[in-house]
Amino acid sequence: MSEDLETRVEILVGKLEGVEAERDRLREEVAELRKWNDALRAEVVEMVNERDELQQERDMLKAELAEVKAQMADMVELPRDADGVVIRVGDVVESEDGDRGEVCGLNFDGECWFVVPRGRLCEWAASLCRHMRPDSWERLAESVRAALTDAYNMGNLDGTIIGVGDINVAQTADELVERAKALGGAE
Repeated sequence: MSEDLETRVEILVGKLEGVEAERDRLREEVAELRKWNDALRAEVVEMVNERDELQQERDMLKAELAEVKAQMADMVELPRDADGVVIRVGDVVESEDGDRGEVCGLNFDGECWFVVPRGRLCEWAASLCRHMRPDSWERLAESVRAALTDAYNMGNLDGTIIGVGDINVAQTADELVERAKALGGAE
């Protein structure tokens, strides 16, 4: 029985040594993970600080750009629309053909200014454009009168495409209805 007890004690001591070795290995792993965690935290803090600095720099550059734009506006005479209103990048204008677009650029060919509308392949003569007026019931009435007058003058009221101007009374009517809905808040 004493041999049996000694064997059991040896087995338990061996297991204990194995457990202690495993504990030491786990402690080393935990210490290594803590180092990595600390390093990552430091990196995150550094990145946040860098982001904040970049945002401050961006805001400062935006302010400088606005100041330069204001100074340039005083130095360069900007184009004017058909009503004499200055056209700037970002304005929404309507061409002489009734096409609407946001101004994303301005070009000067030495004689005339041209508006570069966003998403369009052509330029519009700035002096023939007009700034978009807010829609109103009065403008809607003007459009109805103009569309019906055009259709009447071309001698065709059946809603088909008429004449050189390619006026479609039905399409014009649909557009007028959409405008009326927008003014009335309907969908």
